[in-house]
Amino acid sequence: MDQIYELLAITLGAILSNNFIFSQFLGCCPFLGVSKKVDTAVGMGIAVTFVMGLASAACYAVNLLLLHLDLAYMQTVAFILVIAALVQFIEMFLQKAMPALYTALGIYLPLITTNCAVLGVVLLNVQNDYNFISSVVYGITGGLGFLLAIVLFASIRERLVFAEYPKSFEGFPVALVTAGLMALAFMGFSGILYTQLLCWVCWAPRSACCWLWPPRCLRSRRTPGRRPCWATWPAPTAAAAAIPAAPAAPPPLWRGTPR
Repeated sequence: MDQIYELLAITLGAILSNNFIFSQFLGCCPFLGVSKKVDTAVGMGIAVTFVMGLASAACYAVNLLLLHLDLAYMQTVAFILVIAALVQFIEMFLQKAMPALYTALGIYLPLITTNCAVLGVVLLNVQNDYNFISSVVYGITGGLGFLLAIVLFASIRERLVFAEYPKSFEGFPVALVTAGLMALAFMGFSGILYTQLLCWVCWAPRSACCWLWPPRCLRSRRTPGRRPCWATWPAPTAAAAAIPAAPAAPPPLWRGTPR
């Protein structure tokens, strides 16, 4: 069950609180360049998601081989080669199966090779010491977070065409302002994701998220007979019990009846 909770936390984090675009600022080049139309944004998001998922699986095996051969310093170069091969495969597939989408993506399709979100996800898998399943889940959900961000941004940019704003904001200035406001909105998930949403959805154990959450577990109200996750907290230590209580508030200065 702990593995399921960990995968759920990775999924929610990659899509919402640790979004590659709005939180880690990776992959901003295609995010700004292919977000003028929703159809093109969906195609780019699906392509990036596919590449990130395959790259996470392939680079995990490549990393094990490099560690076995004591060539850990070649990780970045090897990962770039694997990503480039995957992008070439996708480019040939789109050129044969979906020529309209291939033409719409244009130069940004081969630029997935140098997309820092794709390289960043495989490096973060190594840095966080994820296993194979966690690496693949993080890669796919990170791509889904990219897809969500670019589709929302493209839908807003389509409506900005009919909006009224100063002439100096035409083009990329208003797009950057919009992206900044969306990043601020996604920052709201950072404070509630692991502490409230995850506990409410799956009744996660204390090791997953409830250690930082006050004793207000909503899951215990839904499942009769089950103790809430905060019921297994350890008792306060002697050092914590020895901390003096806060002083009482001073009495009010006015004691009479106001006139």
